[in-house]
Amino acid sequence: MNHVPVMSLIYRLNEQQRSEETVFNWRRDDELVLVYDVDHHLPVSVTPTHRHALAPVHVVYDVTGHVTWWRRGDVVVTYVYDDVSGQLTEWTEADHGDQRQRLVYRYVYDERSHVVSASDVST
Repeated sequence: MNHVPVMSLIYRLNEQQRSEETVFNWRRDDELVLVYDVDHHLPVSVTPTHRHALAPVHVVYDVTGHVTWWRRGDVVVTYVYDDVSGQLTEWTEADHGDQRQRLVYRYVYDERSHVVSASDVST
């Protein structure tokens, strides 16, 4: 092998005392920063260091670790779960650029937790 590292990682605590991981390429240029929440150790932010490459992703979780809100650029997706079973019952996609809700899916489950109905409700 040529003994050149392809990728490097650095872990640290950031200013908000959250775990942060920085990914470096083989030239040691930072490429990506991932921030994790303190409680569930799940990623809450994925940000490319080169702003023109990709829009950052931000994620919010509920107390059980389900994703409840997700944003990348102008697109926001929200998720709603059943309080009893914890199953996904609805998700909505919206575009902050034009302030419109574009898409809603609703799910109905049977007693065996199988989806019996999935509705696409566009607004």
